[in-house]
Amino acid sequence: MRLILLLTAVAVVSAIAQDRTISSDAPVHVLTFLDGGANLAAVCGDGKLRVWDTSSGTLRAGGTSVQIPQSSVFVPATNQLAMVTTEGVIQLRDGATVSLARELPAVTPRASRIAVSPDGTRFASAHMLNRQDGVNTVRVRDASGKDLFSVPAGIGGISVLGFTPDGTSLVAGSYDADLRVWSVRTGELVRLVDDIPVSMFALTFSPDGKWLATAGVDRTIYLWDTRSWKLA
Repeated sequence: MRLILLLTAVAVVSAIAQDRTISSDAPVHVLTFLDGGANLAAVCGDGKLRVWDTSSGTLRAGGTSVQIPQSSVFVPATNQLAMVTTEGVIQLRDGATVSLARELPAVTPRASRIAVSPDGTRFASAHMLNRQDGVNTVRVRDASGKDLFSVPAGIGGISVLGFTPDGTSLVAGSYDADLRVWSVRTGELVRLVDDIPVSMFALTFSPDGKWLATAGVDRTIYLWDTRSWKLA
């Protein structure tokens, strides 16, 4: 299978002189620009990282020996990739070479999903303490691995997790179809959004942090005003 990635120069990266297509020989699951837009990095369906030069479309790195989970996340501010190993260790790896930068030790139960603050200083992970009752916990640690807080986060598994662009809030969606918003400074639950009918599986913030877009199984995109956390 070949996947074609379309890059629109003016809208995405000013350094790209023209629109172009870049071919990937495996499906792309996670995609981001690194090095200020000079490189395009992707976690692919075969568990490998691929990095292309955006100005030429040339493949700079690919076929790495490290198996990368599809739940991995890029941290553009530090040009790194965060991933959870099968043992539950959170690893930070170079976004171009996959060389190991540092690790956060595994905790029990193991992390199932992670999110990293935009500046790379905070790590959030989702855990299910007891699979019989399905209760979730979200845990936030700093870059040294020190626990900042751990909070209950609904039932049935965490479906999506992300920080606001300024890193002050953390948002999680769970299979109970609720969204939860916590203060990263205090761990306080700032908002419980329980008026959506289905679970959300994707979220992204506007660059200024004023808007949150979420999407779920009903194929609808919901836009939230983050000043009030109400549906816009």
